[in-house]
Amino acid sequence: MPMAWGDRQAMLIMPTDFDPPTGLVRDWVGAALTAVPTLVRLRAALVTAELVDHARTYGFGPYVLHISLHQARRVLLIAVEDELPTMGADWPDRAGLILLAGMSECWGVEYTDEGKTVWAELGIGTARLSAL
Repeated sequence: MPMAWGDRQAMLIMPTDFDPPTGLVRDWVGAALTAVPTLVRLRAALVTAELVDHARTYGFGPYVLHISLHQARRVLLIAVEDELPTMGADWPDRAGLILLAGMSECWGVEYTDEGKTVWAELGIGTARLSAL
């Protein structure tokens, strides 16, 4: 499924001169997702860590992390943009890719002339959500 932004969004820009630790990025995700169920928030933190790590390993900064809530579709879209318009080296079929595939409903890569966006969608279940 092509990536499309949802009803509510949060964005974190990671400039090239500041590479925040993965734990800090996970904390930001947890704070941004207080309205979603705990299990979804934990899955989102793991998927985000993998997407950010992928961008750092196979992309070029600055990196932009987007989190977007699609209330009608009951999904959370997590996407990381970087400024390398190719995958760089092959993304090996290792633990990170297996984690991403297992934790998300679907995932993909979209390319532009300026870079690429690697994204994943997580189901959020039927719980009532207040805000992102």
